[in-house]
Amino acid sequence: MKKLWIAVALGTVASLAVAALASGAARDTYMVGAAGPVIAPLCGPCKAAQSGTATISKAVIAAIESGKAYVNVHTAKNAAGEIRGQVKASK
Repeated sequence: MKKLWIAVALGTVASLAVAALASGAARDTYMVGAAGPVIAPLCGPCKAAQSGTATISKAVIAAIESGKAYVNVHTAKNAAGEIRGQVKASK
């Protein structure tokens, strides 16, 4: 297990939001509009700006390093995802 440092800045949607790291790539086999499985929760309910760490498995690290991980921010208005973005590993 490793630690992942997380920083989330959501502004005005924060009080209504839940965020998670999910598995799937932009050009993966998932159907358009379909969500991949959650692989690590990030916050919920979220604050406008927060940071912290999460313990993640080797499988989550592999998903991040291979470009097959994204952050999905869910709100009551858009339960499937208000904001979504691919995650890249940095060195």
